[in-house]
Amino acid sequence: MDWVILLKQFEDLLASTPEPPYILLVAGLLITLTCMLPLTMMIRERMKYWSENLSPDTLSSEGRLQLILPFLGTAGGVCLVLIAALEVLGLPVLPALLLSLLSTLLSGYFAWLRLGKMLSRRALRSYMEQFIDFPSVGKERFDRRPVNR
Repeated sequence: MDWVILLKQFEDLLASTPEPPYILLVAGLLITLTCMLPLTMMIRERMKYWSENLSPDTLSSEGRLQLILPFLGTAGGVCLVLIAALEVLGLPVLPALLLSLLSTLLSGYFAWLRLGKMLSRRALRSYMEQFIDFPSVGKERFDRRPVNR
């Protein structure tokens, strides 16, 4: 008997379309913005430190924590915005939740990988090696004559 009640509640959750959560949409936007600002400031600060000191040390555990907390807050805010936006568009609660969680987890994973590559030692070294001989590279680039077609 308990299984039948749980199944009925699950079916109700699948088909329920309550009042659109406009407050949740605004709250998700505010959470995203307030978490994105410290994340971008931390990334800029880290890149500035590396470019001034020419020392791309790996992130310490404290540095990783300072990056991951705003990143997770941003991902959570984006998830809330997606849930609320899908419900505003008329999608029932559970499909909106599952779809937004899946898309947020996938995009967050790929964004974290991209952020890690951007902050990695190899990317910084290649960036610095590319611009160490900047005047000679620029001169070669401008000495080429255009090809007439």
